[in-house]
Amino acid sequence: MDVKPARSRWITQFPILVAVSAAIIMLVLTPFWAVRWYRTPFLGMLLEPNNVVNTIDGDNWPALEQGVKFKDRLVALGGNTVSSADQVANILTQNGYRPIQASFVNAAGEQFTLEITPIKFPFTEILSP
Repeated sequence: MDVKPARSRWITQFPILVAVSAAIIMLVLTPFWAVRWYRTPFLGMLLEPNNVVNTIDGDNWPALEQGVKFKDRLVALGGNTVSSADQVANILTQNGYRPIQASFVNAAGEQFTLEITPIKFPFTEILSP
């Protein structure tokens, strides 16, 4: 009967243990990330990594209610050029819930600016699938 030593069996299970551990860590951290994101003022649109407005929408989202739509790209916020989600979040955190100038470029290449009053992200939207 061929029996592998305990150490050899443990090493073969190591990748599975790492994957399961990573998944558990992500499950524990997710609520903390959600709360941090929930506390950031929300313009009323979701952005892709390249600051293009996403197709996801919700009820009473300020930017979308003012005509911002899919494929518009956010280029400046509060007079500052933005190129990443971190820059957008930092500017919104500093600005708070006061109205802010947001400049966009639409799919045709035309630039337009709106004054948007950020809101708190609707809690019901966090819980929706």
